[in-house]
Amino acid sequence: MNTLVTPLQVLKLAFGEGEYLPPEIIAEADIAGAEQRYIVPVVGRALYEKLLAGSYPDFRTEYLASPAALFTPAKAASMTASGEPTNVTTVRLVASPGSTSSSLTPPEDSMADVI
Repeated sequence: MNTLVTPLQVLKLAFGEGEYLPPEIIAEADIAGAEQRYIVPVVGRALYEKLLAGSYPDFRTEYLASPAALFTPAKAASMTASGEPTNVTTVRLVASPGSTSSSLTPPEDSMADVI
């Protein structure tokens, strides 16, 4: 599979220094999916194909590598104390159904009513 960045580049660009994450948590299919969803609509299919073929290496490295890395999801398995993988579910609490995210934190009593 041909992508603008490699899994190792994604780890170096998207994660902090000193954090060890194994390269296998980044799949090339995930990189390709992120590029198709976020990069191709901006640069266009023709330029994207040229970039994959090696044209404009400075543009690829300086302007597209970081966004491609940051948009690529990592799939790190969480482990329990016994070493078994666990499923993690993220729940987003909102003030009311249909409301959206906000930079304001609701009062604790309001949050307690929702929970």
